[in-house]
Amino acid sequence: MHIIRKIRSSSFFQLTFGSILSQLIIILISPLTTRIYSPEILGQYTMLISLVSTIGPVLCLKYDSLIISEKENINVNSAIVISVISTIGLSMISLLVYIIYLSSSNKFFSIIQVSILFILLLLTGLTNIAMAMSNKEKKYSLIAQVTVIRSLVQNASLILFGYFSFGTTGMLTSQLLGTTSGFKKLVDKFDFARLYESSKDRVYLKKFFIKHINLVKYSFPAQFINSISYTILNFFIFGLFGSTIFGFYSISFRMLGMPLTIISQNASKIFFKEASDEWNNEKKFNKALLKSSITLFLLAIPMVLILFFFSPYLFEIVFGKGWGISGEYVKILVPMYGVRMVVSSLTPSFLICKKQNMEFFFQNSFLAVSILIYVYSKFQQLSIESFLIGISFFYTIIYLIMYVYIYMISFGKRD
Repeated sequence: MHIIRKIRSSSFFQLTFGSILSQLIIILISPLTTRIYSPEILGQYTMLISLVSTIGPVLCLKYDSLIISEKENINVNSAIVISVISTIGLSMISLLVYIIYLSSSNKFFSIIQVSILFILLLLTGLTNIAMAMSNKEKKYSLIAQVTVIRSLVQNASLILFGYFSFGTTGMLTSQLLGTTSGFKKLVDKFDFARLYESSKDRVYLKKFFIKHINLVKYSFPAQFINSISYTILNFFIFGLFGSTIFGFYSISFRMLGMPLTIISQNASKIFFKEASDEWNNEKKFNKALLKSSITLFLLAIPMVLILFFFSPYLFEIVFGKGWGISGEYVKILVPMYGVRMVVSSLTPSFLICKKQNMEFFFQNSFLAVSILIYVYSKFQQLSIESFLIGISFFYTIIYLIMYVYIYMISFGKRD
């Protein structure tokens, strides 16, 4: 009993449990979602929300990471103030660019939808700040609670708005309600008076900003490339094939992303700890790599086989008539996602060996390949299936090359 209590009170268990529970809610609600909303509406919603997915992680220019690492209160407050300012600025700039993109693509959305999107961007940046502060104070239980509450509120309101046929605006509103839920809990302990005082000391803020300018030069673009290398496919598919086909793809993308969220993120934390310990003791981490690789490989194989052979049939049953199309897309993409689940869990290897430049190179490779396939598909007028086959094949090649590189550096060869 003592061991069980110890495990349940651990930070890893609390964060993992919250993540798994929130994903489970999405899985349970998805069959209802596909029966209430049409593929076209799902496509329009996913397209709009892709902006938040792309820019959300970098709205603070990575200065939110300093909230966790800095020890002095004045520096923590400065990091918060700079993060808030950058969130407001980047939200405005990114939304303006996005409106221009939508207009040039003849994809028109209402002022209400664009307004909700702007509020979502602001709240996402502020949530990043609040989460960083909670992480600093080791409030892992609170983070887990908020994660679950947000998922519950968002998905419950999603069904409610769908029942009353609120369409894309209803889906965006449910996302807004979910993002807002629990936010007050996260910021309850913030000393807003002290933050206001820090905001007035512009000289120190400027000095602090310049001191950590490398975050803007290196960490910000690296994280942005990492985000856009995956979400850019949403923009490409929407632009090439329209909102209805993109709606079918969005369910495929969401379902395939579940194992990555639940398994890869948590397996990555375990591997990072074990590989770091081995590296510190032996200046190599090939044993930790082999152990994690075997475990992930054994998890990936059944997932790939089941989805490859049965996904069209399963999607038709679970999500309703017509959604077998999404299963066909899954069948094409699942080999790549299986490899991705293994390799993405092992990417802390780059940090351990101080090879972040190579990780950045691989992320740029994904982006370059996706752009080339998009251009080729546009000029050759390829089908969605041909587009996805190209993405799946070339992404798999890059992931395999990445794994070979990780294997080589695991033996301790350093520059």
